[in-house]
Amino acid sequence: MYEIKEDDMFTLKSGKYITLSKTKLNDQEYIFTNKLDQEEEPTNKFLVFKVTDAGLVEEKDRVKLSKLLDYFSEVANEKLEYVNYFMEEQNGRA
Repeated sequence: MYEIKEDDMFTLKSGKYITLSKTKLNDQEYIFTNKLDQEEEPTNKFLVFKVTDAGLVEEKDRVKLSKLLDYFSEVANEKLEYVNYFMEEQNGRA
């Protein structure tokens, strides 16, 4: 099985991606990604891939996607709260 970490960039036939987060659901690993453009800049296209022994497979099951996107959304919100807290602390010290 592939070892994927957050912030890893990888290329598939469909384009280049960056891993934003990862999790497990029912003992299956999933990664939340952002598709990158030609200059490796983020786009507005986000995909969830299942990590398998054969490689990465785009997850299309709506029930699984709903659960996974809820989790990834929570993680993103927690990261934003931490960044906002950190920025407020830094601004308070200036």
